[in-house]
Amino acid sequence: MAVSRRLYFLMFTADGADGLCRSVITLANGLADRYEIELISLYRRRKSLAYDLDPRVTVTNLHDARPVGPKGHRRGGRVRIKDHPDRDPQAAALDSQPSSLVGRAADPTMSRLTDTLLKTKLEGLPPGVLVSTRPALHAAAAEYAPPEMITIAQDHQNFVTRMPALRELIQTSSRRLDCLVTLSNADRCAYAETLAGSGTIVEAIPNAVPWRIGPTAALDNKIVVTGGRLVPSKGFDRLVAAFEPITRTRPDWELHIYGKGDLEPKLRKQIGDLRITQQVRLLGQSDYFREALSKASVFASGSHTEGFPMVLLEAMSVGLPPVAFDVPSGPADLIDDGANGHLVVDGDLAGFTKALRRLIDSQELRRRLGSAAQQVARSYEIESVTARWEDLFERLERGSVRSIESAGRGSQPGGRRPSRWLASTRTRSSDRRTETRGA
Repeated sequence: MAVSRRLYFLMFTADGADGLCRSVITLANGLADRYEIELISLYRRRKSLAYDLDPRVTVTNLHDARPVGPKGHRRGGRVRIKDHPDRDPQAAALDSQPSSLVGRAADPTMSRLTDTLLKTKLEGLPPGVLVSTRPALHAAAAEYAPPEMITIAQDHQNFVTRMPALRELIQTSSRRLDCLVTLSNADRCAYAETLAGSGTIVEAIPNAVPWRIGPTAALDNKIVVTGGRLVPSKGFDRLVAAFEPITRTRPDWELHIYGKGDLEPKLRKQIGDLRITQQVRLLGQSDYFREALSKASVFASGSHTEGFPMVLLEAMSVGLPPVAFDVPSGPADLIDDGANGHLVVDGDLAGFTKALRRLIDSQELRRRLGSAAQQVARSYEIESVTARWEDLFERLERGSVRSIESAGRGSQPGGRRPSRWLASTRTRSSDRRTETRGA
């Protein structure tokens, strides 16, 4: 049986400047010469995409959630239509009703409006492969995808840190889908155990490096670099705390933090209170993060949890030796302690400082571990990752999972007839822009 050439990625938003959007777009670009690909984006929040997208890939936005400025023009951000009933009373009424797919505890952003948007779009899709990328969207795929559609849930977080409501939603939805794809082997084992007997295939396929593996960083600048969204889960506060002793004994070394987020004011205060503003710099979101990595000598991650640590992989791809906490799922998939970087017991700040100092004090060690790190990153280049996805598509289409007829998909009664707010809008190539973030 020939593998379908139609491939759909179902996303919360396609224009986010985050790891999920970057990973999906990287994968779509890598498959664009062999598949007819559509990114189905529930919400539109920006004028243009944050990442460069192959012009052969189509983006369909189901709902333009951008706020309207004083002159009636759309601007970046996101508002709920229920808070602006004057724009479309019918859509606002739907948005005020709870979703029939998921409870508010699992995803408060869902509503009867999003149910209607998803139902209308998914039920009308021609046969192909549908990859959903968020727990609530897994539920939508299970409920609304046509019976002949191959359905895959891709989980971008890790099993142990999921809230119980979301973990239950993933498990319930995945039992009605053909496959669940995790980012790590640890998560694959955990979900395979919980889904035992369902007939759902569980696979582990990591994300790809978003660029070609190229020249190795010189590793002679006195810079430790890190990046990501400035949110509590990324642990930048404990990274600053672990670097503070180094500022006293190695005052010519600096920690550069790239990214933006709600934690920024707290971090600025912490850095100021420690009196290390000259050695620890908050540099915001960068359009040239790869260049920033290449100019550093060590990469550090303070994350409390990871699904798949893309920034860590990006750093390793340019030959930076990494230091990371050994948190559940993620860093241990990439770092072999002492061979291509350092893994530190989660929460051991003194141990983290010691690992950083070891690399700071030895350029020979930096080069040895950095070279090994880059070799690991080569196995995550796009050709390797797309080959694994295509193999999965072929196995699923050839019937290596239970028949679709036994999947038990159904559909609930539809909502009201879609209003003008429910119409899909396509993003034109001219609306896209190329940008490299620091997160």
